Parts: sequence; C-alpha cells; structure tokens
Amino acid sequence: MEEYDLTLTASDQEEADIRTIHLLRGAIITAYSQVEFLLADLYFRARHLQEYSYLPNKFPYKLEAKLKRLKSIADLPGPIEQF
Repeated sequence: MEEYDLTLTASDQEEADIRTIHLLRGAIITAYSQVEFLLADLYFRARHLQEYSYLPNKFPYKLEAKLKRLKSIADLPGPIEQF
C-alpha cells in the first residue's frame, strides 16, 4: 500500500489565522450551547411551578418548537407572564 504525505505547510500568519478560527468556532459553539441550556432550564424550572405543572415533561428538539413552547408559557397566567 502506498503512503502519501498529507502534511500541510502554512505560514506563521496562516497558522495564527487557523488558531483564531478555532478559538472563534469554540466560542460560537459555547454560546449556542449556553442558550440551549438556558432555554431548557427555564422550561423545566417553570414546570415545577404549580401554574405550569401540566406542561409535558419533554422539551422540543428543534429550536423553532422550543421558542414556540416558551412563548406560549409566557402568554399563560402565572409568574412568568410579567416578563
């Protein structure tokens, strides 16, 4: 079997750019996961309140459905309504 050299060479500037891109990619992923966590946390904390205890124990997977569910909670009478 033939072996191929897949080593890439990059200038110092290109390597710095790659490191920056990786850092920014990590920051974007971290920010997105924080938002996802906060949406789910808000939903499940609301479920523990008597006014929202009838809500399903399952939180939607798709972002659009999550936002729709949270908006519907905000429209219901209860402690979250004021926000």
